Amino acid sequence: MAGHGVEDDPKLKGFTRLFNSQTNRGRANTSKVTLGLMGACIVYFAFFKGSKKKKCKMAGDSSVDESQLKGLSKYFNSQTNKGRANTAKATYAVMGAMILYFTLKPKSKK
Repeated sequence: MAGHGVEDDPKLKGFTRLFNSQTNRGRANTSKVTLGLMGACIVYFAFFKGSKKKKCKMAGDSSVDESQLKGLSKYFNSQTNKGRANTAKATYAVMGAMILYFTLKPKSKK
């Protein structure tokens, strides 16, 4: 009977209200937590439990002449540590903005 539950049940209290199989909100919250835990496990095993023998080497040459970079490539590139850091920061900013947008946008009334 998935997809046919009520939106929220105010009679339920605590974790039962947030995580249950009877309401759409409960099923959605359960799904979000499950995906979050799966992502956390992937990050944990990929970065902390990976083989210590493999050494990852970053792309790019450390002897790049930064004065030759023009425009956006001066700030966002894969050649310099500063460029890689700025690319990562921009990625986090865009992802954060998307999360805020979808979290704060008003619900459509049908």
